[in-house]
Amino acid sequence: MTAHSHDLARELKVVYADLPVQAPAEKSGPILDLSFLLWPRQVCDAANDSRLIMHWEMIDLAQRNLNASFSLLRRLAAARNLGEMVELQAAHFGHQLATSIAQSEELAALSIKTALAFARGAYPGHSQD
Repeated sequence: MTAHSHDLARELKVVYADLPVQAPAEKSGPILDLSFLLWPRQVCDAANDSRLIMHWEMIDLAQRNLNASFSLLRRLAAARNLGEMVELQAAHFGHQLATSIAQSEELAALSIKTALAFARGAYPGHSQD
């Protein structure tokens, strides 16, 4: 497990610590307080903020991938023979594979953070860290 994965695990633990849970009258176990449903405007605003954060991050990732593809095209146009073109494409493929893995980890971390922000924003009066 990488250090990044450990950070994600810590963030996930915060989800359970931050959500208001109350014990029911019977001893059947804790239940989630759904009182936030009474504030639809606040919930919608929190959901929209989370959506916008993810939207802009995905646009940024697409822009980085597009820039890398154009960079490869420039290098391919300058290649002198077929062997050099194959080497450039193989190197680009390896780099893009590593980049895709890193980008998926970025999106996973961001989705957890936006989910936390949504949960905190959706509960009126809930403390924000």
